[in-house]
Amino acid sequence: DSSMACLSNQSSGSDFILLDLLHSTPVPWVLFNFILLDFLVALFGNSTVIILIWADPLLHTPMYFLLSQLSLMDLLFISMFVPKMALVFLSGDHCISFVGCSFQIFLFATLGGSECLLLAVMAYDRYMAICQPLRYPILMRPRVCVLLVLVTWLGAFFNALIHAVYTLTFPYCASREIHHFFCEIPALLKVVCADTSQYEKGVFVSAVVFFIPPISAILGSYGRIMSTVLGMGSGQALRKTLATCSSHMTVVLLFYGAAITKYLLPKSYHSPVEEEVVPVFYTIITPMLNPLIYSLRNRDVTRDFRKVFRGRTRGNRPGGPQQVERAAGKPPRIPGLLGVSQSRCAGSDSPREGRSPRAQDERGHGEVGALTRGRKGDAVALRAEGAGAEGLQPVAAGMEGWGNTSARADFVLLGLFHHVRAPRALFAVICLVFLVTLVGNVTMMILIWSDSRLHTPMYFLLSQLSLMDLLYSSTFVPKIALDFLSGRNRISYAGCGVQLFLFMTLVGAECLLLAVMSYDRYVAICRPLHYSVLMRPAVCGLLVTGTWLGALLNASIHVAYTLTLPYCASREIQHFFCEIPALLKLVCVDPSLYEKGLYVSGVVFLLVPISAVMASYGQILSTVLGLGSRLGMRKALATCSSHMIVVCLFYGTAIFKYFLPKAYHTAEQDEVVSVFYTILTPMLNPLIYSLRNKEVAGALRKVLGR
Repeated sequence: DSSMACLSNQSSGSDFILLDLLHSTPVPWVLFNFILLDFLVALFGNSTVIILIWADPLLHTPMYFLLSQLSLMDLLFISMFVPKMALVFLSGDHCISFVGCSFQIFLFATLGGSECLLLAVMAYDRYMAICQPLRYPILMRPRVCVLLVLVTWLGAFFNALIHAVYTLTFPYCASREIHHFFCEIPALLKVVCADTSQYEKGVFVSAVVFFIPPISAILGSYGRIMSTVLGMGSGQALRKTLATCSSHMTVVLLFYGAAITKYLLPKSYHSPVEEEVVPVFYTIITPMLNPLIYSLRNRDVTRDFRKVFRGRTRGNRPGGPQQVERAAGKPPRIPGLLGVSQSRCAGSDSPREGRSPRAQDERGHGEVGALTRGRKGDAVALRAEGAGAEGLQPVAAGMEGWGNTSARADFVLLGLFHHVRAPRALFAVICLVFLVTLVGNVTMMILIWSDSRLHTPMYFLLSQLSLMDLLYSSTFVPKIALDFLSGRNRISYAGCGVQLFLFMTLVGAECLLLAVMSYDRYVAICRPLHYSVLMRPAVCGLLVTGTWLGALLNASIHVAYTLTLPYCASREIQHFFCEIPALLKLVCVDPSLYEKGLYVSGVVFLLVPISAVMASYGQILSTVLGLGSRLGMRKALATCSSHMIVVCLFYGTAIFKYFLPKAYHTAEQDEVVSVFYTILTPMLNPLIYSLRNKEVAGALRKVLGR
């Protein structure tokens, strides 16, 4: 039995055995199919909500910005558990490594805690929109929205980091059979062979902090909302309030109710079976229900959904403005994006658009913001609906969209295997590379977080690089494996948009991060006395946040633009994922203007960072040579050579792909080159930094030699 091989009476990080829900049920296949269906609905629903909110400027308000964050959390949340459950069920191998278990704890605590705080922020947003509408654009302006969301992520991140690191120190000496479908702290503590009562009190305190204040804030917010609306004496206002807030309260009851039952009730109040069943609600069912609840009970979201998947827009009707422009050879008009002059969070419009401040305030409040303004809210909604129709493309169902129209049918990814003589061998190599990537980057992050000697700016930046590489590789390889095993190479329009957004965000962030890492080495070697000031924690956090936000903004612009382009070719993408150059070959309008914009983005995210990298290392080399010390030169080269290898691999292939003229590379070469910066580089990074770095290698030997 493969599971028996996991058993060990050592405390040095042996494997655990997950005895999940499926091993004790009389109909495991039925339950497995239900969970798989739930997972697919959650993926599609949350991805669709995110895409709709990003693509429609009318939804660029605080309420929908927060809703997009909730969908992102749910998307990551359910992706943590169901793939592992499916792998365990299909392979029969119930083992999970010590590192994998710790990583699950960290992700679960991060996402669970951030969602607890975010639900409270969403209730505060509704309170401000209804109870203080005139101050809403100020109190929920873009900067405040982003700050509130960052607090939810960072607060949960640090709480999760503490728990994950602490659990690494426990001696596990029992049977190592975890009666759960994932590594959750209460289930894990049952296999610890030491007294855990003090730590359980700490877990209880964390649960109180992340459950009681948020749910108290939610109840207080909705109490004030109901008091305000009832005081107006308007039945219409009451109905609108209930329609907007009831969806949020449904999510709150599902999520907090199950979590409080698990973490705050005494153990005697729930059996082992209940301890397995209750987490299903806040880990699997709630992420699936959230997009359904918000889409079915929200007119703005359902309106956009109907536009994208059923209807035609005015701009694409025969004789419409976009048809006239296309006939004249002009590129299609694109609806406004998240720009400086538009509503990113507060939902206000530019005064130049002819709207009064009162109308701006109404739009910023969404449905509920118009409660106190009578039928003007309906006029604003109608005007917004008319404006939102502009620029969206028509949609047809199924195979009808494969003609010379812009219907949003599925794309076909021809992938890496369609012209390879030994596809199974290539598939095995890609799977091996992916596993090495997962293990290497997760190990790197665990080592940096758990070893206090590695709590320096250089290793903090390295942990960010590992996180990016982990997400980066996970964006492509699972889809490649699914296509190869199922023989179905299709990807939906929404899935292509999500893949494109993740790719642009992660590749842009990594480009900028490599420049930040070279700056860190420059300051450490050339200005060592100023290093503790110039690279203090606040500066490091600001630099990393800048890389993520810069890449996020760039990705949002490109995704929103490509979603509006009309695709009228065979929809066969000569690539293994949705990348912009491959997608542009299917566009039935002239994309030359957009290609120039793409070239400008490439200059900003490739040439500027690599110039900064080269300048930093030029200064480093000049400084070291000026010292005349061979020992100093060896140390500098040992520290910087690993970084330069990563830079050459990553930037070299990206520049080949995006800056060389099309005549210099074929579609097959584009696929091969993309493999380097999407699959191989994320695997090589942790190997390069661990094999060429004494501190990391020492921390690894320390962990393995426990």
